[in-house]
Amino acid sequence: MSFDNDTIPNSLLFSQLQHSINPAPPVSESATYASQNAEQELNGNHSPEVEPVAAPEIDLANEESFPALKPSAKRAFGGPTVSPVSGFQPKISKGGSIPVQNKVTERFEIPANLQAKQLGQKSTVGEVCKQIMKKSNTAIEFSTVQKTGTMFFLVTGKAEDVKVAKRQIMNQISKPTSHTISIPSSVRPHLVGAGGKNLKALIAKTMTRIDIPKSNPNANPDEDEEQLVTITGDFEGVEIATKEIEQLISLRASKHIAHMNVEYSFHPFIQRDLEVPETVKVEYASAAAEADKKNSIVLRGDRSDVIMLQQKITELVEHLQRVTNCVQIEVNKRQHRFVVGPQGSVVQEIFKNIGCSIDVPAASDPSISIKARGPSAKLPSAMTLILEKANSVQFAELNLVTCIPADVKPDILMRYINVKERAAIKTIETDNNATIVLMSSSSSIEVQARSVIDVEKAMSDLRKNVITWSTTLYFSIVEVPRFLHKYCVGKGGQNITKLRGKPEMDGRFIDALFAPESDESDEVVVIINRIGKEDPKKFAEKVKDELIKTASAMEDFVTESLKVDQKYHGRLIGAGGATVKEIKGSYSETVQIKFPPSSSQKPSDKKEKRDPSAPTEPDVIVLRGPRKEVAEIKERITKLVAEWKHSDVLNNQEEKLTLPKGIAKRLLASQQSQSQSQDPTLRTSNTTWLVNAVIEQIQREKLKVDISGLTPTSIRVDITEANATTDNISVFGPKTVVTLAKAIMAERGKKLADFTVVEINLFESVGSAAKKVLQEETKASQGDERTDMKNKILRRVIGREGRFIKKLSEKHNVTVKFLDGRKKDAEEADEDADAGEEGAVLIKGSKSDVEACKKELLEFVENE
Repeated sequence: MSFDNDTIPNSLLFSQLQHSINPAPPVSESATYASQNAEQELNGNHSPEVEPVAAPEIDLANEESFPALKPSAKRAFGGPTVSPVSGFQPKISKGGSIPVQNKVTERFEIPANLQAKQLGQKSTVGEVCKQIMKKSNTAIEFSTVQKTGTMFFLVTGKAEDVKVAKRQIMNQISKPTSHTISIPSSVRPHLVGAGGKNLKALIAKTMTRIDIPKSNPNANPDEDEEQLVTITGDFEGVEIATKEIEQLISLRASKHIAHMNVEYSFHPFIQRDLEVPETVKVEYASAAAEADKKNSIVLRGDRSDVIMLQQKITELVEHLQRVTNCVQIEVNKRQHRFVVGPQGSVVQEIFKNIGCSIDVPAASDPSISIKARGPSAKLPSAMTLILEKANSVQFAELNLVTCIPADVKPDILMRYINVKERAAIKTIETDNNATIVLMSSSSSIEVQARSVIDVEKAMSDLRKNVITWSTTLYFSIVEVPRFLHKYCVGKGGQNITKLRGKPEMDGRFIDALFAPESDESDEVVVIINRIGKEDPKKFAEKVKDELIKTASAMEDFVTESLKVDQKYHGRLIGAGGATVKEIKGSYSETVQIKFPPSSSQKPSDKKEKRDPSAPTEPDVIVLRGPRKEVAEIKERITKLVAEWKHSDVLNNQEEKLTLPKGIAKRLLASQQSQSQSQDPTLRTSNTTWLVNAVIEQIQREKLKVDISGLTPTSIRVDITEANATTDNISVFGPKTVVTLAKAIMAERGKKLADFTVVEINLFESVGSAAKKVLQEETKASQGDERTDMKNKILRRVIGREGRFIKKLSEKHNVTVKFLDGRKKDAEEADEDADAGEEGAVLIKGSKSDVEACKKELLEFVENE
């Protein structure tokens, strides 16, 4: 909103001058309404619903509005001579802040398109501003331009308070946005900092969320690979965080990355004229990129060369802006592809021959305008070529829905045409000098040709064929196990041909469409002739049975049963089916391995189809597939199980250990699944950490034990539920190893059993005398956070930079966390949450240490 001095009442000018020289305290309700009425008076709008409006900015440096005082030699009554004041001009900072008596006033705006639609628990902007004024000790005025919806804010207070208030306004009133920036892996530690200190500080400063991917343990240390960092928050916070990260990259990285936003129409000229050193890689946005990403140019390489190249691009663009012009022409959106050409060949040809760049909007962009940039003398030729290319191809669409029966699905018919009727489509194209495009993702077929007549003729022929195919053929979807598909087809499709010629098919079976292997689908489209005695749908089921029968009757296809002790089934399957996939190897598509259902499987409420091919006996595994491949898989399984049995015989030493209920699970990080065990009371744990601990102890104590063959499979640990209060742990393996493993688990189990988590409230757990003092002091402070005793005590408990609480944690060997008063669950406690009002504290450690720490904390609070 802009104001002219001539339109502002003198009284308002005077009040604004007073406000600039002596800023008022935080705005009260009466001041807000006064500001609102002044805005209504200026706009001639007396609606009471208008938000409080900030007064207009006044140019205090304007000589016409505020002329310099004339020199005067008169003496003030009873005082010394007054020195003349000439050319009074308040100093205005570049950021729009006016320092007055250690206070500043900052004015900023939030456009309508960047404002949040919902303000959380606060229903209005006014309520949000009142809360921020109270917390930041600032005065805030705001107004909204009714025509554009832009909101203007005027914040007055101490410089640091104004900065904080502005950030909070931006964070709460602006809608969230995201930005992704690429950082070298060498910069990641500097961005995160020790214990996440730097990252937390940046998040707090910008009020954004910053997501950094986990470091790649397999990364080549010699290569400074890029990692994508996502910043989410209000637009200003995201911009501040992005700039700080970019500055950190410039400071810490030997390489440099520069992102430039250059209008896409300049890109071809830059690519042609820019000399790029070998030390820099330049990435231009794709012509098909979205509008907000199309102007991107990214430079990567040595810092000095990237900066130098960045300057050259800027100078080149400035030069092109002087010597070229840009024009636009509207072209039917569907004709844009003819202007672009295959892989952009047409726009490249125009630039090469005429010297004009062509910018065609992306397919997802609704714009129909095509831009041409180049010398003024050559732009007419470029425009002519654009129109010629756009009109060089005529086209029309045939919507399948308009010409096929209701029982035919357009996508199935399209698939049939694409697979089985390519020859017929080719004939139509040849006869009419046309091109037919089968768009698999839609229900339409497009016809393209040089002339309208050819398009119409091709469309007529295509429509006739589509009607014939859809009215004479019936398409039915049936399910046939995927592993049988290749046997249904046979070599060169011979099984389909044989089935088609069988007398019981009565000439009605035409063909079958099988899903590609990548789909992993059991669906088969059976195509039959509609004309016949039997209902097409029933006949399709008959064809399905014949297909399965044909595949199963193949001499090469066998079904074999293999008896394997049930305790090895989980190990054969492996985590996520990894072991069974390894066993199948290259036969994964042709051989099926079926395990019996788990006895621990709970019955489902839903009616599920039972696999008839699954084995029913608990110790039997069923193999199905080609004879030779099944024999190989059977041999692999038999050999693997034999090795496991041999290992069990060698490592049959057992040690038992009893631990309190739940400790065993926490100790061994056990996980029960159908793939690991068929016994619901038995859990098999991951023993990697235990084996590593055993190896460390053997090396530390220099025991004479061969550890060369010691692996996680050398030890097996099972947990059985003894009763309601205890669990039994059984350790199996070599004698010396299991003895050491038992001792290690007993020691760690004891520590876990002694571990406790206690949550207390520092102000509710103290004695009655201390509580009484707190209540009296709280009433006296009347909610003022600066004088509130609870806040003072908490600051003393935490200490400067957390020194006291850290010292206390180290002294008692515990972890102390302050919890947000709203969070009751210790697992949800945030280490950085504000616990100033509630005083909730979480203490973790051994029972004796936690109790000692708790006692000292409460004594400290009571003494304070």
